[in-house]
Amino acid sequence: MTDMVERYVYDIVEIIKVIDGDTLRAVIELPSNFYRTDRMLLEIRLDYADTPEKSKGSPFERAEAKHAQLVAAEWLTSSRRLKVRTRKPGPDTPPVGDGGFGRWLGEIWDADTGEKLANHLRSLGLASVWPTRWRDEWDPAVVKAQI
Repeated sequence: MTDMVERYVYDIVEIIKVIDGDTLRAVIELPSNFYRTDRMLLEIRLDYADTPEKSKGSPFERAEAKHAQLVAAEWLTSSRRLKVRTRKPGPDTPPVGDGGFGRWLGEIWDADTGEKLANHLRSLGLASVWPTRWRDEWDPAVVKAQI
């Protein structure tokens, strides 16, 4: 059995809430006749990305977390046609990268340009590539302590 169960690519039709830089609630369009409804609400954590924590870490990290949340919200709501490729930890494995909260892992991109949200956040220093924690790569206090 595989570690992760691959899921489908969906259109995101509405962003309900940007929880932080790497987690959001969105409504996706399901393939016709998939369930009894054509849309479903998902909580999605960006796949292979880690952004600063809002309630943990240094004052610098908490400030950057607010910035990451604002940047993600602006990117997600700026008249883009969004797609998401989802996956979920398999039944025989512990959650990988979703923090154990039961969220779907998702790669989100602009359907017209191909730009990925995680890459956009990384380009601004607001995300690291999971499993590297953001603070280990970007927080000056943590990086200095590692030297």
